[in-house]
Amino acid sequence: MTRTEAIKHFKEKYVSKFHTQRITKIKNYIKENQAKIESEIAETFKNLFVSIPETDKEVAFINCCILRTSFKNGGSVFLLSAYNNKWFLDKNPVELYYNAPWLWNELHEFQKDITVEAKKYVGKIKKLDIEKIKFEKVKDYQNLILPIFRNSIEKATQLEEYKNLKKYHFVSVRMGEYYDNTESIYFENNTEMNIDKVKPLLKPKNENYTAYRHYKNLDLSKLDFSEINFAYTRFENIDFSESIMKNCFLIGTKFINCNLTNTIFENSVVNLDFKNSQTLMLSLSETQKGQIRWV
Repeated sequence: MTRTEAIKHFKEKYVSKFHTQRITKIKNYIKENQAKIESEIAETFKNLFVSIPETDKEVAFINCCILRTSFKNGGSVFLLSAYNNKWFLDKNPVELYYNAPWLWNELHEFQKDITVEAKKYVGKIKKLDIEKIKFEKVKDYQNLILPIFRNSIEKATQLEEYKNLKKYHFVSVRMGEYYDNTESIYFENNTEMNIDKVKPLLKPKNENYTAYRHYKNLDLSKLDFSEINFAYTRFENIDFSESIMKNCFLIGTKFINCNLTNTIFENSVVNLDFKNSQTLMLSLSETQKGQIRWV
């Protein structure tokens, strides 16, 4: 067996098995402890917010970052950093750590699992191969905690400690690797919105303005928004009455105090497990509910 063949066999026989076992264990832990985890993360955000006024910072960005250098050495922390509108060029970010051993310890144990099995390949599987495999799995672990962070920041932004902060004209909370790719988990628009400027932005294939955004206090009635990706966008105090939202992607989309009278949702996709679905269901007629593809 060549080294290439050995790595392929190793991944198929052992890596996949142990990875599935660890991910399943985390999912079970989350299922039993999600409320507790969300409260802990929300409390961490609260402590971050409390520290910000001391710097007189006008908050624009908050990053929740994975620290590879930490878990490479067996650590289990996320770094939460608050920045002004200069983002990474802010010389004095406010920083705080959230410790998640329940998540990252499983990744460390996964590394131990496959390290033991690697010995069967008589030197063909190197230490660097093990580390590379471990880092390749980081995204899967992050994906398990990302929705929990999303729920937690939603809760934390309701706190007085957040409401009392000085804020830029937007606040963007993102999650990912340190100084690398990040994903939006919360976006708040703090400016007055002009309907004539907003309407041209809400078009198909314009995700920079339709997904992960925040729109509020607008009359968007009797308009056609078909085939638009509105994933994780928050609509607040919007009149959508008699508008058309056919074939829209509404995963994680929130409708807060919106008028949805006679809005057409034909063949649009909404996730059943999203906590806002219950609120949405109460706002819809039986005909509208039947139009939606619940996933």
